[in-house]
Amino acid sequence: MHLRRRLPGFSAAFCLLAMPLWLGCARSEGYIKIKGSETVLPISLKLAEHFTETPGLPGVSVTAGGSGVGIAALLADNTDIAMSSREIKFEEVTAFKLRGLEFVELVIGFDALAIIVHKNNPVDSLTMQQAKAIFQGKVTNWKQVGGADQRIVAFNRESSSGTYEFFKKKILEKEDFAALQTVGANGELIEKVAHSPATVGYVGIAYVNPRDVKPLRIYNEKLRQSISPTIENSLNKTYPLVRPLYFYYLKKREKAVAAIINYMKTQTGQELVRAAGYPPNPEFYRIPQSR
Repeated sequence: MHLRRRLPGFSAAFCLLAMPLWLGCARSEGYIKIKGSETVLPISLKLAEHFTETPGLPGVSVTAGGSGVGIAALLADNTDIAMSSREIKFEEVTAFKLRGLEFVELVIGFDALAIIVHKNNPVDSLTMQQAKAIFQGKVTNWKQVGGADQRIVAFNRESSSGTYEFFKKKILEKEDFAALQTVGANGELIEKVAHSPATVGYVGIAYVNPRDVKPLRIYNEKLRQSISPTIENSLNKTYPLVRPLYFYYLKKREKAVAAIINYMKTQTGQELVRAAGYPPNPEFYRIPQSR
């Protein structure tokens, strides 16, 4: 199915259903194929919608699966663009070199990674050390961080996820997680957290709907205050858990993907990033002046 009509409003449930499927024709001629990070998926879905509905632009097909999956597909020449919520790893760079392939990296926007709890959980904020202790199983009851006397149920992401990689590096300081239940999709994680007051997880900011879950403020040690995960707090660099979001493509395919790459470097393209729920890249985005 090609994207011939306007996609419905983005939601976690829609992404959960769409992730395993091609939103377009796999390997169709004339279509630009994008694969990888579920975090970046909301941006790519809006991009696909824009390109498919705009005369003269190539169609776009999108599938998720994780940052590692996208980069592996690019290495295998099974996608035109890999979307990733983490920087490419050293061993992946080495694999490209061994195959004589040169890739190009583009930061298309940013993400304020959110730690989420049930909307009725009385806990509103955590320090980085408290978050680390929770996901390592050292803090096991919400009362230890100012909440109710209730056992904490923490959910983890799959190791192929760039979100998992970032969280492990930034929060766990590259140490190991406790043995946690693994959730494969952001939509599934949102659903689990929304239905149980004891739960906690982490997702990209675009997946957070305050009607379903509550994003926690994270303590900024330099400012000595807790900061909410918002686009504005990402742009002003006060929220501590901000990461780049990437498109990777092969140098030899530069002309084939030029329409998308050039679009993402424009104000209009970056407004699409913001419309998808993510902080735009200030290198390409001019913040509108208030009147």
